[in-house]
Amino acid sequence: MGSGRYRGQEPHYEPDEDSYYDRSAIPRRAARRRPPYPPTQPRRKRRSWPLLLAGCGLGIVATVVLSIVVVLFLVLRLPQQNGFAIPGLGTTKTFTRESSTQVPLSTISYLQICNKMGNVSVKMDPNASSVTVQSTKKVKVATEADAEQEFTRIAVEIQPPNNIINALSCIKRQTPPTQTTSSPIATPTIGGTMPNNALIVNVTMPNTTNFVQASSRAVDITVKLPQTALPETGSFMQLDVEDAVGDITINGVSGVLNLRGGTGHVRVEQAIMAHQSRLETRHGDVHFNGLIEVSKKADQPFRYLIQSEQGNINVTLSGNPNVTLDANTNVGAIRSDFPINVDNNGGPVNYHGPLDPTAGTTVGASLILDVSTGNIKINQSVR
Repeated sequence: MGSGRYRGQEPHYEPDEDSYYDRSAIPRRAARRRPPYPPTQPRRKRRSWPLLLAGCGLGIVATVVLSIVVVLFLVLRLPQQNGFAIPGLGTTKTFTRESSTQVPLSTISYLQICNKMGNVSVKMDPNASSVTVQSTKKVKVATEADAEQEFTRIAVEIQPPNNIINALSCIKRQTPPTQTTSSPIATPTIGGTMPNNALIVNVTMPNTTNFVQASSRAVDITVKLPQTALPETGSFMQLDVEDAVGDITINGVSGVLNLRGGTGHVRVEQAIMAHQSRLETRHGDVHFNGLIEVSKKADQPFRYLIQSEQGNINVTLSGNPNVTLDANTNVGAIRSDFPINVDNNGGPVNYHGPLDPTAGTTVGASLILDVSTGNIKINQSVR
């Protein structure tokens, strides 16, 4: 057995070569005794800033709550003047006033409706014997006296029977659309001159920059047309409708349809669209169900535009129209009952080509469907 040497006061064993692998020769260290009680640690001093922050936070919350209570108390105690009201607080009511006007026109070739807030509806009524314009004024105020005051500030002008005094609330178009349809349409001339069989409905409201005041007023317009009111030279008329906030619904009216919505849906049913018709809205869906006119000259196709910035487009076409389709959506999908090849890959999708590739090469119309954010659906009517 080899011998080892100790160095220092702490035993340290250095084995020689013969005893390198003999671990029994290594002396074990004496076990250290643990003290009977753990060593006493000095107490940490408590910091005061968390308590201060908590106190400040509670003070801020209490101040905010108290401020909200005071504001609500003052608002509820304020008198409702000039039609001003805050919806949702239970201090206002909705008042309505309806009126109906018979229009002394046997036929109508041009119809224009200008509205800022409210729904607009134009429909062919087989039971009607005369042209009728119905208006429903809606205001949200505190008292009936306030409602009467607001009703007098909202004007619904109908020409005929009366003349239009206020400026049209519609955006003035630079030039009227050029009509080349198979059925002649009387077109209004630039400068405000209208044909004798033109009907104009103009809705004006008091100017205000207060959103609450503006949203508390609305007028719904409904125009009912008998079958005899259509032009004698054909079943087409020119229809211009502009509605900033509200839905536009057209049923049974055919012709050049220029429908412009701001926030709301546009729906056209049982109609025939003539050349240069436009159906558009910024925020809402656009639905069309009917026929579109096709040009007899292949080198002069008719053109149609259906557009929505944020919304879906749903088009149902009767028969097999000989149409060139130009469909585009930045975010959405394009689906069609007609045999078109579209790759819906989740990104921008577009298609340009014949709506029905089996219909032949002659094209009589161009249909543009454009959406920024939304889907496009093209249906084929079974009728």
